[in-house]
Amino acid sequence: MKYIAAVFTIVVTIMMQSVAQYKTVVEIVASDAVHYLVIDPLGRRSGCDPRGNPEQKVLQEIPESNYGFESVGDIPIQGQMPSPDVMHVFVHKPDTILTSEHTVKVFGRRNGKYSISMIIEYTEASLSTIRKFENVGIIEQGTVHTYRYSFGSQPEKPAKFARIVTVNSTRQDITAAHILGLLGDKKLFDDWNKELDKFERDLSRKDSAKARQELDKFGKEVDKLRKETIKHEDKKIPKPSKFITQDAYQVIREDIDILLNQLPKK
Repeated sequence: MKYIAAVFTIVVTIMMQSVAQYKTVVEIVASDAVHYLVIDPLGRRSGCDPRGNPEQKVLQEIPESNYGFESVGDIPIQGQMPSPDVMHVFVHKPDTILTSEHTVKVFGRRNGKYSISMIIEYTEASLSTIRKFENVGIIEQGTVHTYRYSFGSQPEKPAKFARIVTVNSTRQDITAAHILGLLGDKKLFDDWNKELDKFERDLSRKDSAKARQELDKFGKEVDKLRKETIKHEDKKIPKPSKFITQDAYQVIREDIDILLNQLPKK
């Protein structure tokens, strides 16, 4: 996704603001397994936090923004199984660009896989530049995933939209994968949590070299299990008791890679 040419830049506390030369549209789209809340650098919110909010009331505090549904069919009423074509959409057309990080809190409405993407479109005269970021996740009902995004005042400026990954969020993903039947069996689930215990213990001792070694070993175990699972999938025979599907592998492998990148270089 791309950004906007700045007429001027000023520092306001921890934020950068730019008056846009381009017309900019930021759009975040998520599948119906989740709701989400966008929080800008000033603390203003747009979206839906379903916690303690049975009517799922929507906040619209961010100027020039809107949060709602898009659907090919009918919008489901409370208690109905939603159509997979229902999407939650946030659209923001800022007059002033806040280039500091925005936060997106993603709330699990039910156990399941979800997708969330961000598109930034810059338009000047008849020319448009588009940048797109896509993420997938697996989530339990009632749990929260955190994403951060930022973009500049010109299409050429850096932009990002990524999940915040921690040891606890990785545990969340392993738990969700197990509950959804994407990871088996219970002993494997317990063993992988013990692997994270070792990694966390090394971090608490400030032994980053040992932590990297433990995490790299864990990553190789995940890779090996996926290769073994693929053999069964290719032969179209029942999965063994220990397995990992592609959906779970994609999420957990990405968690491990991000955690490795957070450690000091060798």
